[in-house]
Amino acid sequence: MKKLILSIVLSVFYTTGPINIFAQDIEYAQHLFTQQDYYRSISEWKKIEYYSDNQTEKAHARLMISRCYYKAGLYNDAIQQAASFLQINTQNYEEQQQAYEIIALSYYRLHNFVMADQYIARTTRDADTTSATIEGLEVMLLLISSEYEAALKRLQNTKGILPETITDKAITILQTELPLKTKSPLISGSLSALIPGTGQIYSKHPVDGIQAFLMNLSMGLATVGLFLFEQETDIPHFGSGVSACLTGGFYAANIYGASKTAAYYTLRQKQDLIRQCEKILIE
Repeated sequence: MKKLILSIVLSVFYTTGPINIFAQDIEYAQHLFTQQDYYRSISEWKKIEYYSDNQTEKAHARLMISRCYYKAGLYNDAIQQAASFLQINTQNYEEQQQAYEIIALSYYRLHNFVMADQYIARTTRDADTTSATIEGLEVMLLLISSEYEAALKRLQNTKGILPETITDKAITILQTELPLKTKSPLISGSLSALIPGTGQIYSKHPVDGIQAFLMNLSMGLATVGLFLFEQETDIPHFGSGVSACLTGGFYAANIYGASKTAAYYTLRQKQDLIRQCEKILIE
């Protein structure tokens, strides 16, 4: 009797289970994605992919899994799933373009800009128009390569592809921030060579500058004081020699630190500009 009941239950599940899954779970998985519950959405889409016998549905589920991984910040997994989707024989051109976009975005987030550029090229190779996502990515790659004027010109010519409000905001940011404020490592190092710490102050690091000045001043005074003491007591200048070497090391480090601080200041200005544009063009 128990075996008969079990066989009936299993037969009902296998005959009606998939139908119920695709009637309910696709909508539920999409709802989870909309609610930004990406990990649970991944589980639902994987279940749909496993149970479906329809290649189109399996492909769509795999594409959605890659989108969930991207949104969750798991970029390597997103690339793997999107690439796997592209291997499935599907005629849905729009979804293929979406997969290329996910791969390009994921490589961009991984700072692999060469690969990102290659997949951007794939999305635009056969397309009549460029999507807003790809257009935003291309502008960001121009900014990363310091081609600021080219990025600004591209934004001014992309109206109709990117939403006008986004384009106007990005143009305003570039027009406000460009040319970027920079600090010269040569000038910074030279200033600290003349007066220790002034190069750091020039590069907007006043605390570091004060520390460098006081450290070099104290080491210099200690070396002079030790030398005079050895001179008066007529003892070998071993201690003052060691102190002079240490002072020279601190002095050289002060110059090197000043030049690096100037380079960091310039880099930070670029990073701030890129971060502001990313929030508008990609996120």
